[in-house]
Amino acid sequence: EVTDAQGTITGSEVVDYDELISDYRNILLVGVDARDQKRIDRGANADVIMIVSINESTGKIRLISVLRDTLLRLENPGSYHKGRLYDKANSQLCYTDIADMISMINRNLDLNIKDYIVLNWLAAAQVVDTPGGIEVSIENPEVIRYMNGYLTEVNQQTGIWSEQLDGSGTYNLTGTQAVAFCRVRYAGLGDVGRTGNQRMIIERCLKKVKELILTKPTTV
Repeated sequence: EVTDAQGTITGSEVVDYDELISDYRNILLVGVDARDQKRIDRGANADVIMIVSINESTGKIRLISVLRDTLLRLENPGSYHKGRLYDKANSQLCYTDIADMISMINRNLDLNIKDYIVLNWLAAAQVVDTPGGIEVSIENPEVIRYMNGYLTEVNQQTGIWSEQLDGSGTYNLTGTQAVAFCRVRYAGLGDVGRTGNQRMIIERCLKKVKELILTKPTTV
């Protein structure tokens, strides 16, 4: 079925599914809520779950977020789940491992993902810091307030210090500031708004890297 932007069915089209997906490479991107920097492939909630879908013919990249509270069928549910086959998506990695996390995503979303990336707070902060930070406009003062509250802990846990923001405005966010910003789900955002901010941060990192390819290729 073919739909418009509002989801209204406008027609139908017959496609060969295998041919449709042959040019795509899907990668699971997981951001873990890990305070312990030594272990990131299990034992922490997967609060960021994205599928990076790359069209290798065109080079186009799509980022698809799976909301952390999405009810999915688990792989090898443990004692924490008390026999439940279904639970929040972010809890799978906390009680088993990344292999089960990938299996859960593949089973529930009918995918065949093999490649993955797991980032903790430190790694995510380093990704943003490497190209020199990213410019973001934050107009909601409540978002700033919650972000500053998270920033203290992110600074302490990563060992990278960044100052708190003074108020609404446009900032060149450092790595730890960006991580704190990506954690905010209050101030009317909810998890939908938060995942939107997370994708925006990644998109701006990619844009910054593209700009650096010509001027600082060794940094890239």
